[in-house]
Amino acid sequence: MSGWFSWVLRAAALARLETWHREHPGTQGLGERQILTGSGLAMAPEIQAAVSADLVREGALVKTELGLRLPTHQAHLAPADARLWERIDVELAEAGSKPLAAREIAQATGLELRRIEVLLTQAARLGLVHYISKSRVTRPEDLRRLAGIVEQIAMSSGDGAVSVAELRDASGIGRNMSVEIMEYFDKQRFTQRFGDRHRVLKPAEKLFH
Repeated sequence: MSGWFSWVLRAAALARLETWHREHPGTQGLGERQILTGSGLAMAPEIQAAVSADLVREGALVKTELGLRLPTHQAHLAPADARLWERIDVELAEAGSKPLAAREIAQATGLELRRIEVLLTQAARLGLVHYISKSRVTRPEDLRRLAGIVEQIAMSSGDGAVSVAELRDASGIGRNMSVEIMEYFDKQRFTQRFGDRHRVLKPAEKLFH
């Protein structure tokens, strides 16, 4: 590609990403093979990836696990969504260590279930909540609290492990939910199941800081 044409592509990619950030504030950005999609320049994915790589090397773009973004962009909820999120966050805070399902939040707030589900998905991308199962979420600080409970139980046990029943009794959140939480911790490699117990593998503060 000529220097002039390369400059055109890079300028178009930056302009496209700036527009994307403005229209989709809750996302990190665009994929490296989609950086020119919607810009009016129909380029092959391989060329878009090459343009993206150049811009990342120059520091004009930042590459994250969720896409490419401008250095000045910080993903956030749109104002209308942020106002609704305040109501959801109140319910999550009141629930404390008990993870909530979207349906429970909808019933408590009177908001539409589908709207809750969309907001929870956006919030999870921003790190405002964690899905500990397919339907239940909890705030980061409450997840750290649960991890701390598991760690304390394990430290006081003879085998460095914890059972679902012990977590249930210490947290007061019920057996079924305790099962889901321990399964989540196993997937995060915080714990590892052996028999009916779960051995702590890493310090909680390193995984849930």
